[in-house]
Amino acid sequence: MGVALLESQQIDDRYQSFINPGIIVPRFVTQLTGISTSDVRSAPAASQVLQELHMFLGGVPLVAHNVSFEQRFLDAEYLRVGLLRRQKIICTLRVAMRVYPNAPNHKLGTLDDCASVPQSGPFHHALDDAEVTAGLWLRMRQRLGQDYGMSLVSDQFMQQIQSVPIKGGIASLASRSAR
Repeated sequence: MGVALLESQQIDDRYQSFINPGIIVPRFVTQLTGISTSDVRSAPAASQVLQELHMFLGGVPLVAHNVSFEQRFLDAEYLRVGLLRRQKIICTLRVAMRVYPNAPNHKLGTLDDCASVPQSGPFHHALDDAEVTAGLWLRMRQRLGQDYGMSLVSDQFMQQIQSVPIKGGIASLASRSAR
């Protein structure tokens, strides 16, 4: 699990931990991520990592790429250990579909290239993906600010963008926000 915490226009803090799943890591997971059973054997249990994550995040909005997957997993695991997610959820995939409608696709790696986000490591490694997602998030906010003459692109505005129509939705939202 990896999380990059943003403060202003940069990554301010990070959280990273393997989780011991208590089972053998399937071969396809090792092939995709490079993470093997031996990597997680001595890692803490999910309950400990989730408690630490819950404290680390506090109430800041949770921004993730293709967040519906992450949200279902996180909410189910939080409930399993007696926690409730406090964060609003914002999906960089949904926002990117509106900010970069002409991108060849909206995979994190493609958007990373479109937005010129520096990549710190391989994809499918939690903290590396979190840092790229944070970079994409910042680039999208900068682009929206420039495109629509907004000095501040708030989290609330970003959350609203993910639900507007892909064609022309941002412009109408931005004009309403400027009032």
